[in-house]
Amino acid sequence: MKAKFRPALCLLLVLLAGCAPPPAGGLEAGSRELPSSGDLRGADLRGLDLTGMEEALFSADFDTCTRWPEDLPGGFDPAALLEEGKNPGLGLRALHQRGITGKGVGIAIIDQTLLTEHQEYADRLTALNETLPEGERIRVISMSVGWMPEDRGAAELEAAVARARAAGVAVVCVNSRDPLLEPWMGMGRRRYGSYDNRADLRPGAFWEELLYSGEFRGTDGPLLLVPMDRRTTASPAGEDAYTCFPEGGMSWVCPYVAGLYALACQVRPEVTYEEFLDAAQATARPVSVWKDEKTEYPYGKAVDPAALVEALAA
Repeated sequence: MKAKFRPALCLLLVLLAGCAPPPAGGLEAGSRELPSSGDLRGADLRGLDLTGMEEALFSADFDTCTRWPEDLPGGFDPAALLEEGKNPGLGLRALHQRGITGKGVGIAIIDQTLLTEHQEYADRLTALNETLPEGERIRVISMSVGWMPEDRGAAELEAAVARARAAGVAVVCVNSRDPLLEPWMGMGRRRYGSYDNRADLRPGAFWEELLYSGEFRGTDGPLLLVPMDRRTTASPAGEDAYTCFPEGGMSWVCPYVAGLYALACQVRPEVTYEEFLDAAQATARPVSVWKDEKTEYPYGKAVDPAALVEALAA
């Protein structure tokens, strides 16, 4: 366990620096090609003609260190995309303004390297090699780094997870066999939409085609959905740097779920993860998408954090 957040914030995706250091250098002036990797973090694009490259740009990772040409394709606004990506969505900012932030709830994050001085969380980060004060034990662990059964140390890791859960700590991890993550899935939104607006919600990019082919497991509505795509995170490139990722994965779902559980623990300190999950399912709202304005595809239920908190506080 690398870190404890005090207070625990639900906008945990913004707190995670789950990305590699940005690439350096510029691209050949006048080039009509973007890097095949789609990674524009730290790239100098000032010499490029980006006319007609909107779709490629909307699919690329970029950050506040990316240097853009003066003329950008119409409809592509990197500053707006970065800013909206910071919004945790689903009405969480309104809950934070009411003081429901997970304050006093211990969270441990096990993931890739954090730039500990980043302005997004520097004043709320505490190393776990310190002795935790009485009454401030860890309630939830978010593990966005997964493993396979055959991996070296997997048995020991699973034993440690079992011990933590036996001690009452919720461990949410990226593992196809993880019962705590099984009911959850990540979703997307319109390019310039907001996760606060239900009309802007969309299927997750990595599973959208499975929905239309009938292979998606959430078509009968049991999956709980949280924001995953088009997110902005704290970047390891600098203390005030941020990265915009157009597509996420289940590793993005783990910290969001952990953050929601932290809110639940604040309003009802004795709540178990199972009680939290029951309340989340009872208060979530069905969502669907129309394909070609002909067919409606239900794909699960979007979590309603405000309703969840109210149900637990009652």
